Amino acid sequence: MRTRIAFLLMVPIFVVLTILAAMSGECGGGGSCIATARVNDDRYTVSMARGMTIRESDLTAYKPATRVNTGTPVVDNQTYRLGTIDPTKVLVMKVVPGTTDSGPYLLLVDFDDGSAWDLTCAYFETADPGRPSGCQ
Repeated sequence: MRTRIAFLLMVPIFVVLTILAAMSGECGGGGSCIATARVNDDRYTVSMARGMTIRESDLTAYKPATRVNTGTPVVDNQTYRLGTIDPTKVLVMKVVPGTTDSGPYLLLVDFDDGSAWDLTCAYFETADPGRPSGCQ
């Protein structure tokens, strides 16, 4: 009888600990994550580089991503600096060819700095509807 009571008392504690562990993760308590990546200790929001004109000559190898959470397969974990943009604000990763119709690159933008999107303005056509709203 005591074993059964002890077990019944442990179940709620286990459930609470599981919920707390889930809420403390990168995705929070919601269960689903937005696409993110980590390079060193920097966290980035990941998006398709849709509508951007990026040439291979615009890319300089930076550091490998230590974690990538996106449904889009990447060639490897190598990230690239885009032109002269600060790599702690914006990076690019190469998408596996033929796996998406949205272009060959993923765009990684500083997770905590919404203004970092505007640093990519030069890579969009002026009339492109996907161009960041802060572009002049």
